[in-house]
Amino acid sequence: MILDVCSYDGPDTVGGPYAWLRRMPLALRERGHEIRVRLFSWQDPETGAGASFLREQGIPVSASPFEDSRTNIRRLLEAAAPAPPDAFIANHVVPAYYASAWFRKAGIPTVGIFRSDEPFYHDLARRFVHGPRPFRLSAAVAVSRHLESLIAAKVSADTTVRWIPSGTPVP
Repeated sequence: MILDVCSYDGPDTVGGPYAWLRRMPLALRERGHEIRVRLFSWQDPETGAGASFLREQGIPVSASPFEDSRTNIRRLLEAAAPAPPDAFIANHVVPAYYASAWFRKAGIPTVGIFRSDEPFYHDLARRFVHGPRPFRLSAAVAVSRHLESLIAAKVSADTTVRWIPSGTPVP
């Protein structure tokens, strides 16, 4: 499968989503998938820690400056147009969640990742999991059982909810 994965990036990005960005594309590639990463940065996109690491690992990366939502959505759709992905992972990138409406309309499954019990993620769930059909994701991944239960409590039949921990692998 061809998987497009979105994330924010910068020279000093740290935290769970960025540790995930260094591990997950490599793990998916090891399982035979083709991974393309779409990054947005508020700084010079070419100086991002994620972009540098992934390129060193041979993962194709497109890095763009973060602009207005309409421009960012257009960039995601245009990047995918020549060779559409088999699935689109919006991750935690708001414009990617909005772009998911067009991917899903084209028959491409869309996935959002819900990383914490904070208002930001509750708002994403309200809009893109429990909200109007055109904007609903195909799947929501929660990083804890607690988040999974919160999201699944109000989910519609056309969105799958799964728990996949995002922590550090334990040998």
